[in-house]
Amino acid sequence: MRSRTCSNCVWWIICPAPSINVTFAPAFLEAQLAAISADERLGVSVVPSPLTVVVDYSAPNVAKEMHVGHLRSTVIGDSLVRMLQFVGHAVIRENHIG
Repeated sequence: MRSRTCSNCVWWIICPAPSINVTFAPAFLEAQLAAISADERLGVSVVPSPLTVVVDYSAPNVAKEMHVGHLRSTVIGDSLVRMLQFVGHAVIRENHIG
């Protein structure tokens, strides 16, 4: 299905199964990016009731050789921690070896 939309924000919607492709109007994208960049928090609000979240990092076996898989899971864990802290949650970082 292919359609042209008469809207200020969407130009094209194409539906090749199993996905949907949307093309936004440049003016719409410019307005959205300008609004986000003017905000100190980039449009991300703080949660109304923060939680305490525990993130358990990778626990590599110290008897085995380190490899990139350990680094990958640590980077993913740290990214989750940073996102949770940015929205206002208290985060406990847990990394136990053993």
